[in-house]
Amino acid sequence: MIKQSDSIIYIVEGETEKKLIASIKNSYIYSGRIYVRNLVQNDAISTLSRLIKPNSIIIIVFDTDVNDEESINKLGKNIRELRKHKNVKKVILISQILNLEEELVYSTNMKQIKEFTKSKSNKEFKSDFLAMTDSNVPKKLNEVNFDIKRLWSRNATNRYKIFTNESELIKKKH
Repeated sequence: MIKQSDSIIYIVEGETEKKLIASIKNSYIYSGRIYVRNLVQNDAISTLSRLIKPNSIIIIVFDTDVNDEESINKLGKNIRELRKHKNVKKVILISQILNLEEELVYSTNMKQIKEFTKSKSNKEFKSDFLAMTDSNVPKKLNEVNFDIKRLWSRNATNRYKIFTNESELIKKKH
């Protein structure tokens, strides 16, 4: 599906997703450029259009915890616009149930996300995670028995279920 000649662009909701993808690309998932842009809340084309090269595969990673009609409509509009872009070969959707923290807990042996960073509370996870080096993240993932097959493996059951999760298309075989 994904070829060497394809230009891969990840559009992620926040800095924590960017950090995770930067840390696991090449080893677990296909490598690509990563841009932070919340497509559930913001328009895509205005800022991303000039960054899209010919034969681009756009991978959209989005949370499913904000479950209102306006968010669903905004995401749907952004997906349609990206699919129409002349340089876009394919748009791949990856829904996070409910967010990155929940996905990481689901794909490891952790009970709470604070265990990953040894944070004092779950609320401190994001800042502690962002303070980690990219090379330290894969080591920590190994310590908590990370399973790439479980990460982003579920489809949403709320309003986001209209968007099929296609994460298998970006995962390298292990």
